[in-house]
Amino acid sequence: MADNRLFIYYIKDIFRENEEYYLMAWFGEKGLVTSPFQEADISYNIFNLRRDILGQLNNLMKKSMTIDLLRDKVGVKLKTSLGLNALFTSIQKYTGQEMSIHTNDVEIPWEWVYFEEEGKFLCELFPYGKVFLEKVNLIPPPRKPISSRVKRIEDQLKESVVLVLYDIGGSEGLRKLPYVKDEVDDLIRLFKNAGILRKNILQIDGSKKEAESKFMNIITTRRENLKIIHYAGHIKEKSLFMTSGMIECKEIEDATAHKKLNAPLVFLNGCFSGNIFEEWEQEKNLSTSFLISGASGCICTRRSIGDKTAYNFSRMFYEKLLSKDEDAPTTIGSVLQTARQEFKTDCSTKDFSWLLYTLHGNPSYELFPRFDPKDLFMQAPTKESMNKISKFTV
Repeated sequence: MADNRLFIYYIKDIFRENEEYYLMAWFGEKGLVTSPFQEADISYNIFNLRRDILGQLNNLMKKSMTIDLLRDKVGVKLKTSLGLNALFTSIQKYTGQEMSIHTNDVEIPWEWVYFEEEGKFLCELFPYGKVFLEKVNLIPPPRKPISSRVKRIEDQLKESVVLVLYDIGGSEGLRKLPYVKDEVDDLIRLFKNAGILRKNILQIDGSKKEAESKFMNIITTRRENLKIIHYAGHIKEKSLFMTSGMIECKEIEDATAHKKLNAPLVFLNGCFSGNIFEEWEQEKNLSTSFLISGASGCICTRRSIGDKTAYNFSRMFYEKLLSKDEDAPTTIGSVLQTARQEFKTDCSTKDFSWLLYTLHGNPSYELFPRFDPKDLFMQAPTKESMNKISKFTV
């Protein structure tokens, strides 16, 4: 498999009084493609440029956002304003192949880079995943079974455990989410019809007082066969909100500190579940906590999203994920990309909610492998890559 890893890394120039930040980026292990830091005559502050783009994005989200404004004010600028135009142009030949971006800037929506020639965003062209560069070594590589030992998809599904946690809201000033229960009921039907045993589909109502302890118990005692963790509800203070309480990042990490999860897929279907509100705040992000705890990937949303839209998108995603058709997408990245494309086709031209879902983790990972995935796991950057970074850091 090609080394489709794009590295985007910010360097702090401590030799300047105002502590400017510079950007370096490269593709694969073939050397630096862009490095303004190396050029002594370039002295612009990349940190201010990125802040301008994020300011534009935040202002648009407070107004009547349209796909055209998102494209022009954010997507095009991401490709051209940060000095990465040549790099993004060079990766277009890999369209359709899994692409992961390893970065220490997860606040920027890199998946929204817009390719004017193609008329598409990056996440439309590539099965895409994002990795916090400092945390990539904490993502457990999936087991590498020999092809003859890969179980039939039907057998894998029968052994799989699915955990669905939900809360319909309506307390502590949060609005009610009338479609959450429909989402849960539909997903349970989907899981059953796919071949997952009903006894292995575990459902937790967040309004019950035992919800939090039950969730923690399941992720520790059923970890071996736990394949999917799905949450539907509100996100509050970077935590999974339930009427009965909240599940915080630290709780998840502490519960799995000694025994990690066995590479399940986590889907956090709530507003701002993947958003980062402060620069470099990776440690307080739910997706980071699940990745540290052993998840293979975490699908989440960048912004506010209607509960009916969230319901429809999650149903479409799982239909693709659980499909047994020979030509169905198999990697998490390609499943998400296919769901995006279909959702975009079905919704109105003004609806850009299909862009709000992103994957933190490995886009090449197969939850239910059809063949030997020996080359399809996320490796930490090579020593050569890290040496390139260390040359510019003190």
